[in-house]
Amino acid sequence: MFKTSYDRYFLFTITNLQLEYRNKCVFDYLSITDLLTRKGVFHDCKLTGNSSVIEVSGNRAQIRFITDRDNEGQGFQINWKTVKVPVCTPPSAPLSGGFDPIEQALWRVGTVVVYRCDEYFLMEGQAIVQCKANRKWSHQRPLCKAECAPVPNDYFQRMPDFCTMADGSPKFVNVGKCPKNKCKSKKKIGLDKANCCEAVETETTKVDCGSFYVPITKTIRCECGECVEDELIISGIVAGGNNEKAVINGSVKYIDEVVATTDESGQFLFSLKTSKTKISLTFLDDSTRKFLPKTQIIEISPGQQKFVKVLMKKKPPVVYLKSNVESKIDLKSGSPDDYEENIQPLVGEVVIAPGSIKDGNGNVYDGEVEMYAHLVDNGNPESWKEAPGPFMAASNEDEDELKALENYGIFQFQINSPEHEPLEVENMEIKINVSHVEKKELDKLGMYFFDNAKGLWQEEAPMLIYHDESARDEKSTFLIGNINVTVDRIWSLNAVVNEYCYAKVRTYASSNFDHRDQMDGVSVRAVYMGDDDRWKGFSSEMTMDGSGACIMVPCTGKSRELRLIHVTATDNDAKELWAVSSKPFRPKNAGFSKYISNVLKYRRRDHDDKKLDKTSFNITIAKNFDSRDSWYGPIYASSSAERCFLAPPTDDHFRFYKQTEGIRGKSAITTEYNAISSGGDSEDPRYWGEYDDYNQVCFIKVATRGSRRILMRATSSGGIHPNVTGQLYGFRQKFVSGGEDMSSACIEFKCPRYFQDGILEQPLISLNSPDGNCQLEDVNPLLQYYITFMNPDFEHSQIGDVSFKMMSPTSSLGSDFGIYVSKMASIDDAKSKALNQCSEGSTFQPHTKPFKHDAGIAITFNC
Repeated sequence: MFKTSYDRYFLFTITNLQLEYRNKCVFDYLSITDLLTRKGVFHDCKLTGNSSVIEVSGNRAQIRFITDRDNEGQGFQINWKTVKVPVCTPPSAPLSGGFDPIEQALWRVGTVVVYRCDEYFLMEGQAIVQCKANRKWSHQRPLCKAECAPVPNDYFQRMPDFCTMADGSPKFVNVGKCPKNKCKSKKKIGLDKANCCEAVETETTKVDCGSFYVPITKTIRCECGECVEDELIISGIVAGGNNEKAVINGSVKYIDEVVATTDESGQFLFSLKTSKTKISLTFLDDSTRKFLPKTQIIEISPGQQKFVKVLMKKKPPVVYLKSNVESKIDLKSGSPDDYEENIQPLVGEVVIAPGSIKDGNGNVYDGEVEMYAHLVDNGNPESWKEAPGPFMAASNEDEDELKALENYGIFQFQINSPEHEPLEVENMEIKINVSHVEKKELDKLGMYFFDNAKGLWQEEAPMLIYHDESARDEKSTFLIGNINVTVDRIWSLNAVVNEYCYAKVRTYASSNFDHRDQMDGVSVRAVYMGDDDRWKGFSSEMTMDGSGACIMVPCTGKSRELRLIHVTATDNDAKELWAVSSKPFRPKNAGFSKYISNVLKYRRRDHDDKKLDKTSFNITIAKNFDSRDSWYGPIYASSSAERCFLAPPTDDHFRFYKQTEGIRGKSAITTEYNAISSGGDSEDPRYWGEYDDYNQVCFIKVATRGSRRILMRATSSGGIHPNVTGQLYGFRQKFVSGGEDMSSACIEFKCPRYFQDGILEQPLISLNSPDGNCQLEDVNPLLQYYITFMNPDFEHSQIGDVSFKMMSPTSSLGSDFGIYVSKMASIDDAKSKALNQCSEGSTFQPHTKPFKHDAGIAITFNC
């Protein structure tokens, strides 16, 4: 048997073949078989000429010489050699899929491969690929992603704290979940509507918690149909400049429509119906016009609220132009706040031709022009946050195929008339000095603009190399391109990253790292640095469906040195999760071995300085890393993308977790009861001194029988902490009215907290009517069981009492108990979230609808 490398084939030359004269090559003959195609390519016992050249298309061949020892002929002579041909690397089948042709001798230039996916899997990428003249396939191997199988995926729901296993550990129940995937529906639902995998059959059941049962809803069957648009509440705060001053009366735009306006504290709130997981918002300073427009990708998770922090950059000094003459404007690298010192290096210039400035109707504008030109400095380690979104672009050949980008500058231009009317520029020339970029990337660079609707970068123009022959230094060589300047558009100078990997990241609700207790809707970002300590881009994904996230990061091939990757994770309340410690390093906590930690140089930010934060980690991807294809995480080669997406939680991965250590509060308020204003239904009730660091708020939904208007009061006093027992914190009160047979209201009470001494303070809560005409009629059975279970020695209220008393719950119980708890970066947003849930009577559907008096009740009084 003969064998050679896959990119070579055999040529056999046979001469003087004479084995039989009378018979038909039955007893004496020579045969050659191509072992890849398993086909015979030669079978004979004599030649009509002197020689014959036999070509075997594959790299393996078998030669057989058969004889009966009856010497009739003179024999034969055979010579062979191998020939190298241009071929592509052999393709491999995607997980849950395959390709045709399945077997090929050599994957020569021009060979076509057609990929396919199994049932209930949807192809993402190009199905038909061809081996090109550069010996590379025309497209990457596609992915086969789970589409919409009838049986839902596993999804674990954590039970309340009082519902535990026999050993006291948390109890989880598999409630199932349909993957939020696009799919191909067998039903015709309209060409303009997307198809999604949705739950079509559910059932309500009860979970045994010892002497009590907790109701839950399980998903039974999934089906592909019209996407259900979830109504989301998006809130946040917008600030500007280095001092982060609130941006007042600013606009928030979504797809060219203003959806919210910032208030006097820079905060905004709006609801949105969408089935997307990413949306693009643009923030404008309409009031002072001191700050540049800011576009930002917001990652959202269905059914959850989202809080965002937005920082707008100060405008650079204005440049005054005339529309009827050629204008040249310098491009400088640095922060706009430093422009006055004139210390920024000159990076390039833009050239505006006469008559190229247009108004909003496309007509040539004639008059004076104000222009602001801003270039982001990649040397600032935090300036990557100025980018509107991850550096990802759609392939020119296939929009479903994404490619990673390496950034060499972000450009922002704002052009308007003296009356602040926005203007546009056609075919503006932009020149960048080559000293600003790496020489090895010069022929790969292009200008990209950010497409707000798609949330991706789109290539607008290639950059050409131009050298000024009159000068001899490097500063006389430029990259030149042309762009169209439109309102609120952002550009970047990028090169396509050909070598990349995937990093597997999972986020957990606690440091127990139970795979059933993973957090969905967490934004994971990976910022990658260049050899010159300048950031070159970032990627971002959101954890979903209990499977974590696979983040695309550049890998170093033979042509590159080390790559530093900086990774963070942020939840829906804009709080950063903690990374696992690297000093000391414990593989059980980290999710991967000490060997991998050493290879990747895993370092949490506080590794060398304990004063630094614990919310990020760095890894270093070394040269030729993507050849480690046999690893089962936490880094996967680009050819193993499916393995990353489908990896079980037992495979290696990076970990973040929510810090659940006690919240350290301040001492109780000792104000006397009669010093507190007890006016009526106050819209701005007295605070409990200062809220804790997490801005936590707690509400209880109280109902009364009948339609009479009743004032109900919740009084919060010192509870179990020995230093404050019996001391008053304050009270909240609300008129209960508006219903017919039953009325209800949401009343705030003081949440539990930890004091500086580390001891938990669980305030005493008392609810009653100051008029004294109401008696306790009913208590939510789940709430009754919880407070009895958690505080068995407490003297609990009885039916018929004039007041209801409990210790402030230490768990976020939710609508099933009538208790609504919210933690957000802003106290006002936390209140808004909790009140929306209480109003709806549902923790899972916090929509802004008319108040539901009969849903999610905690206690009921008869007045």
